Amino acid sequence: MSENNMEHRDPSATVSLLETRPETNGRAASRRRFLPIYLCLLIPFAGLLWTPLYNRIEPTVLGIPFFYWYQMLWTVLGAVAIVPVYLYEERRRR
Repeated sequence: MSENNMEHRDPSATVSLLETRPETNGRAASRRRFLPIYLCLLIPFAGLLWTPLYNRIEPTVLGIPFFYWYQMLWTVLGAVAIVPVYLYEERRRR
């Protein structure tokens, strides 16, 4: 492919998703700031971060060792932890 055929983009036109949000309801785009609701996203990470906490067999649930059902439980809890963040973002967009 020759250099003349390549699409050239203006680097200043690239915008990071963390820095701005799209214009909504006539308001100008502004910088995002940290909100405590986003801490909900750290809950599943913290629950699975330290493997020795759940690296064992007992107690079993329906014959499934603790190591496995604990991780399966965090799959569900992770989805639940995302719900408040999603609802907040949806309400903010309206």
